[in-house]
Amino acid sequence: MLIQDVQSALCTDELALAGGLASKLSEAESRAIKLLTPPKPKPDDLPPPPPPKKGWKQVGTGSRSRLSHDESLEEAQGLIQKLEQNDKLRLTIHWTLEEESE
Repeated sequence: MLIQDVQSALCTDELALAGGLASKLSEAESRAIKLLTPPKPKPDDLPPPPPPKKGWKQVGTGSRSRLSHDESLEEAQGLIQKLEQNDKLRLTIHWTLEEESE
């Protein structure tokens, strides 16, 4: 139907087309995009989240930004204390060093 509409618009005198050829081609383009766009999944259609990796579960997380020297030592000492209290704990670290620009 879409292709036939475009063919018809191209074969018709532009003055005879309501809105002109550009309008008809723009409308056809919108219809084509709508046909090619996949529907949004419904919440019920979403797959369940993957189960946690066997043997590991998250027991704590945190984030702190722009710590001073003393604050970073305090944070590190707190983590070390938790690791010393439980041999099963493992630490994953993501860090960024920043320098204040003048």
